[in-house]
Amino acid sequence: MNEKNIKTIISLGPSTKNVEALKKIKAKGVDFVRINMSHSNIEDLKYFIYHAKQINLKFVLDTEGPQIRTGDLVHDGAVIEVGENVKIVSKIDGDVKNIVSIKPGSIITQLEAGDLMHIGPDTLILKITNTTTINAGYITGNVIIGGELAKNKAVVIRSGMRRSFSIPLLSEKDHESINIGLKENVKYIAASFIRSGSDVEQVRCATRGKMKVISKVECSQGLKNIDKIVEKTDYILIDRGDLSKDIPIERVPFAQKIIIEKAKEKGKGVFVATNLLETMVDKIKPTRAEINDIINTILDGAEGLTLSAETAIGKYPMECINTLNKVVQYTQSVFKRDSYLKGKNKISTFLQSEDYFEEIDLFESLTPPNGGKLINRAFNVNLDKKYIESLHKITISNEKQIDVEQIGTGAYSPLEGFMTENDFYSVLKSMRLPDNTIFPIPIILDVSEEVARNVSCPSTIGLMDDYQNMLALMHVSDIFSIDKDKVTSALYEFDRKNYPGIKMIKKLNSVLLGGKIDLLKRRFSPFNEYMLTPLQIRALFDEMGWYNVACVNSNNIIQKDFKYEHLKALEEICDGFFVHPLIFEKKEGDLDYKKKIKNYIDVVNNFFPKKNAIFSVFANYYRYWGARDIVFGAICRQNFGCSHFVLRGNHAEDLTSCNPGVFERIFEEFPDLVIKVVHCDKTC
Repeated sequence: MNEKNIKTIISLGPSTKNVEALKKIKAKGVDFVRINMSHSNIEDLKYFIYHAKQINLKFVLDTEGPQIRTGDLVHDGAVIEVGENVKIVSKIDGDVKNIVSIKPGSIITQLEAGDLMHIGPDTLILKITNTTTINAGYITGNVIIGGELAKNKAVVIRSGMRRSFSIPLLSEKDHESINIGLKENVKYIAASFIRSGSDVEQVRCATRGKMKVISKVECSQGLKNIDKIVEKTDYILIDRGDLSKDIPIERVPFAQKIIIEKAKEKGKGVFVATNLLETMVDKIKPTRAEINDIINTILDGAEGLTLSAETAIGKYPMECINTLNKVVQYTQSVFKRDSYLKGKNKISTFLQSEDYFEEIDLFESLTPPNGGKLINRAFNVNLDKKYIESLHKITISNEKQIDVEQIGTGAYSPLEGFMTENDFYSVLKSMRLPDNTIFPIPIILDVSEEVARNVSCPSTIGLMDDYQNMLALMHVSDIFSIDKDKVTSALYEFDRKNYPGIKMIKKLNSVLLGGKIDLLKRRFSPFNEYMLTPLQIRALFDEMGWYNVACVNSNNIIQKDFKYEHLKALEEICDGFFVHPLIFEKKEGDLDYKKKIKNYIDVVNNFFPKKNAIFSVFANYYRYWGARDIVFGAICRQNFGCSHFVLRGNHAEDLTSCNPGVFERIFEEFPDLVIKVVHCDKTC
């Protein structure tokens, strides 16, 4: 038998909870054993450490770490359906249906309306709808994707602002476990959800430097800080299960390759965990894909492999270890025989990995964003008070607040701020940015001459709402004036003084500020819970397994014929529908937005086939900038991940009445438009 150089970590649990099993594991040449403290109690830990020590098996202490999980549930395993409302609490109190408890309990105080909660591997998804009841000990959510609700399942929060949550690196149970491990002379600790190099140092401090630190990389923050983590740690463990909940699953194999390369350069070993032999939890034989995965992981340069559920709760733990050993030994013989890795190009070089972890949640299987990159200028930071006080500040209108938020969250990609003079005139002339990216309308910040005189260029200013909350920083790089008559002539092929768009341009201030923005805070809106960001929506599409998604763009109550048209288009060309109406501040004569939203929700829940429609609102406002508005609406939905943009024949009726045939002409100008425009009257 060939010598086995690849190390193995075997997870212990109910399937291996006896001395005879531990002796068999030892005889099979296993290097380390561990228990997952996320699923085990302190008494289990004491039991396994004691017996592993008796037969000289090396034990790895595995922490809970800063992970969000479901807590105890009254109705464990209950199925909750799309559209159901739930209460989210820190602790169960009473036998009430549709109660979700999460731990640590402090998380519920950090959630906001509109946050998405992904629960479990399959996945159940809730949207937070109301947090004002927190003083009563709960918040509320609504089920977007139904499924089984079970205890102790991993929870991933997707926030529109990509904010981080305050969770201690080590739980109280972790500290108790470490003290037990130190007393029993345990030499290794696998620290869960390591996010930075300082996290590694904190773990080393907690173990008094007496344990080798195995840093578990299983979240996007850990990927972004991988270089510092590798530098500070003794080993790396890639937990592909939790990692695939935080980044698109197709990115995980490449992340694995890059991490292994970076670790090898620093002389650090890497273990790989999750789904190595998942089939063998219930079956005696693995799949060919699993064997292929193990071999490729070894060829990547992994130092070790970790079995989790396969040996902790599986039916065939010993058979799993046998299979893993067999594959490892054969693969190592191939190494020696063929010198497989000699002269092999680095995968990280091929992938340009210095940027690979920066856009890890784009979900590339969906339609690419306009310009190829989803912009994220939403920064969840606490600015120094003195710095804030030093800034010149201007108050912006509600419409400009909307623009700031949509720029920051990527809905207007590739814009990173308000347009400069070069951007403005390029768009005005050709409906393209200077780099030839399609962008049909100017996104501008107009100010009075008086305000402009107090703004220097370059400079950083604060953009404020009516309540003097700072919504964003603006890095002013350009100040310029416009001729409103020339702007009007360039935008419209007709001259009608009473047309709303022309009237709006005439009301503009003549001085414009250009420059990038940093979104610090989302604006207040009474329908925030319904406003999901492009990143959140892309994650939902990916979770649903959708590839082609059609956007339903309507500003009115959905009528029966409109619903039929949508459904037919869905059946013919798309996996699902994104119902994404434009919602804006109520004007006189408009239907109240609450009634509009209720109508859309009723249609999504009761008319479309289950799991074939997702609803969100698009907070924006009418610009009345001709057919350009239609193209703008399309590319915004492209940024949300949509492949098709559904138009009715009477879309923007007031526009077509003064400019017949405008639709046909406008889209002929953009043969390179990525999102496909569907005219319902023609298609259906």
